[in-house]
Amino acid sequence: MACTNCKKIKLQSCADCDFEVSSDCVNYTVDGVTEMLSETLKDIYNSIECKHKSSKTVQGDYTIIEEDVCKILLLNGDVSVGDAPISYTITLPDSEDFIDKVLVIKDITAEPSPSGEVVWEFNEEIQFCWNPEQSSRYFVDLAWWPHKVVYLAFIKVGVNYQWVCISPSNIGYISNQYTNDDLQEGWLTSGDLDIMVERTGYEVKFRGAIASDGLGVNGSVIFTLPDFYIPKQDMWFGTWFLDISSGNWLQCSIRVFTSGEVTLTIDENVHAILDPVEGIALLSGINYYVKQ
Repeated sequence: MACTNCKKIKLQSCADCDFEVSSDCVNYTVDGVTEMLSETLKDIYNSIECKHKSSKTVQGDYTIIEEDVCKILLLNGDVSVGDAPISYTITLPDSEDFIDKVLVIKDITAEPSPSGEVVWEFNEEIQFCWNPEQSSRYFVDLAWWPHKVVYLAFIKVGVNYQWVCISPSNIGYISNQYTNDDLQEGWLTSGDLDIMVERTGYEVKFRGAIASDGLGVNGSVIFTLPDFYIPKQDMWFGTWFLDISSGNWLQCSIRVFTSGEVTLTIDENVHAILDPVEGIALLSGINYYVKQ
């Protein structure tokens, strides 16, 4: 394209210019090298390490290589190699070649049933939620739900470089496990099954059952939740209590307070249940959203 109104002129600012010229009539000098705009843009383009990201499927144990920073790694675990759960390890590098680089990893493995569960883990603990006290080596703990994606960056933390999960800190998966030592007022876990409280994004779910061998106090606090699981407002859930003495299922309520306290109350007006109580109450099915 031919230039129009081309002049050799020195301007104090663009406001002094009353004509337009082709951008390639303008020369740029950087580090002593003078070139046209199109050449400058071409150099910038060529300096971009990842111009686009293609996908790469990982089906088992895998060691990250340098080209993976320009890939989207798709975890699609082979479920035909043995009985569930099947565990695969992703080995992260610690060389300077990965400084300030970002890995994108997405789990597309088939659902656990009927193929069996696949567990993906890393070879080291990875900080998440931008909290030095929170770390995990398991993909499920780090993943950005519901998309099941993890963004990992090799960045400087303190004096050392380490892999850190930089996915949104409030969209991950965390869980708390409650054993008999964590329960209050004479309440116990049911059999060998501990109580699980799980948070995925803003949603919290309870799993398991609470039991009493005669020492549980009706209406008392059974355990206290940490801040990560506090509801927006006091919550009330109806559930069932198996009374061991009569063999009957009785109505009861689980209440989750904004203080973190979780209580169990059997409806004494209907069932005339007196303290202490002996039986099992179901917790599975309780779910709510945390305060934001």
